[in-house]
Order: sequence, then C-alpha cells, then structure tokens
Amino acid sequence: MYIKEAIEIVDKYGACLESVSKSGGYPIYPISALPYPKEKIKAALRTCLIYSASNRTLTKQYKGHLEVGYLLIADFVNDEDANLIQEWSKALKQTRLKLADKVDISELNKSGLFAKDWKRAYEIIDLAAKEGETLQMELKDLRAEFSLE
Repeated sequence: MYIKEAIEIVDKYGACLESVSKSGGYPIYPISALPYPKEKIKAALRTCLIYSASNRTLTKQYKGHLEVGYLLIADFVNDEDANLIQEWSKALKQTRLKLADKVDISELNKSGLFAKDWKRAYEIIDLAAKEGETLQMELKDLRAEFSLE
C-alpha cells in the first residue's frame, strides 16, 4: 500500500472513531460504521507507522494515535451484535451497573429491562476482548520487527 492511500484511509478511520465515540454507551460499534474493511484499515495503520519510523518523523503522539486506532478496531462488530450491546448498555444505565460487572442477570431480567440474549451480550464482549488481545500481539510484533519502541 502506498503512503498516500494509507494516510487517506487513516484519516477517514480517525473521523469514524471521533463520530462513534460521541454516540455514548458501551464502546462496541457497528462494523458498517467503518469507512473500509478492518484488514485494509490495519494495513494502512501499519503502513503509516512503518513509513513514519523509517523517515524519522514518527512522534510519540502520532505513534500513540496510530496504535490506539489499531487496537480500537476490535470494538467494531457486526451490526446486529453492536445493536444488542447498545440496548444492553442503555438498560444497564437504568440500573447503574456496567456490562463488565458480573451480576446475576437472571435476577435483573425479571425487571423486564433485558433481552433474552444476555449470554450473547457477554459473548460479544469476550470476542471483542480476544480480538483486542490479538491486535496487541500484532502491534508488539510490529514494534519488534521495525524497532518502533
């Protein structure tokens, strides 16, 4: 990928992150909000990191933005799953709990606030967390391969 294309992709992805972060709720977003497929965004972020490092223009701040953007890709899931998480986030707000809290959902479900798919909500969050761990390992490997520390 050429750097010009990578910068364009990263800029559009940055605008996307800014937009979805304003939506509130649990930070799981619909994949349809992404301007490009995940793999293309990851490639663009890697290209910008490597290019900037090789030209000695990689500042600590720019590196941080690119790396955080790389990790946030995990927060984009299929639209149906993202909608379920947002519904849960709104319902949990009413109870002042957080989705990460381990609570007896069956008791809360009696209140009628929650969808029957509460197990799926936890699965979605676990899958996003696992993808985040994979992305962290990819970044670690990239840092080592191209001396980006």
